[in-house]
Amino acid sequence: MSKWSLSMAAILASLVALPMVSGVAGELETVLILQPESSDAEMSVLGIREEIGGELRVKVRVTHAKTTVRDLQRFVAETSPSVVVIHRSNERLYRQFQLSRVGGKRLPATIVMNGENTVRSAAELSNSTVLNYGVAGVTSLVNLRSILHQPLKRVGVVYRAESKDYIQEQKQLAAQEKIELVAKVVDENATDTELRDVLNGLLKEGGVDALWVLNDDVLLSSNRVANSWLPVLRPNKKPVVVNSPTLVNAKLRFGTFGVFPDHVAVGAQVGNMVFELRDRDWRVEENSFEDALSVRKVLLMSLAKEQFALRMDALAQLDQVIQ
Repeated sequence: MSKWSLSMAAILASLVALPMVSGVAGELETVLILQPESSDAEMSVLGIREEIGGELRVKVRVTHAKTTVRDLQRFVAETSPSVVVIHRSNERLYRQFQLSRVGGKRLPATIVMNGENTVRSAAELSNSTVLNYGVAGVTSLVNLRSILHQPLKRVGVVYRAESKDYIQEQKQLAAQEKIELVAKVVDENATDTELRDVLNGLLKEGGVDALWVLNDDVLLSSNRVANSWLPVLRPNKKPVVVNSPTLVNAKLRFGTFGVFPDHVAVGAQVGNMVFELRDRDWRVEENSFEDALSVRKVLLMSLAKEQFALRMDALAQLDQVIQ
């Protein structure tokens, strides 16, 4: 046999010995992303794609209010994913999908992206883990303190009863940072006047150095913002820290300092979680979850000038300054 024939035989033997992936040599495993219709979700998908690169196949299916269990069944059948990435808004629907597959093939692993900062636990789904990317209160307060030239010892917050456990958790974490969280509960049916009274009590009589505004769709409805919050905040001379980009706005003049998720970085962190799951043969550790590592910090300078003095290095710590 010639040297050429021997070389080719060795090459062919090595190819036959290569490991098989998903039953077909060289076949990439699939990550299925169920993406809500939002610009934030699109940025997260960008981060996932950038992190995963060409190591896995990424398939995206956009979901909306009319998406059904049958749609999810079709998406999964089309893509045969090893892992499915969903948002908290799709969790109930995805749970129904999981239940519909009883007796079928092994369920793919699931990563739930949770943007609610008042819900920070593992999802009630089979073989699932959670990335909590809603910004925690203590994270917001520590970042505010880092740019202030003045002390930050007491911070006020209003909340509804359903957020009690989360507020208690944040109180304990803030105490570790030598910050006292002064929390006042309000009824979801409180009148505009009652909410104004609570806010005024914190800012004028509560001895707080700042106000932290909890993300709460009920307390931050458009009517409440106009009739309760703004009448109190417009004459206010203390910093207001928020976790919603819409509240740091030069025209609205609501929040002074905002700490938000960095959605591209959140996506990259999800990509890392995907690789960790692959290393464990797509099996999730029981009751597992992670918190997001990156945030964006934004300052409304026109309000800041009226409310507090900045540290000399403050601007270097910010991702954006709105004039």
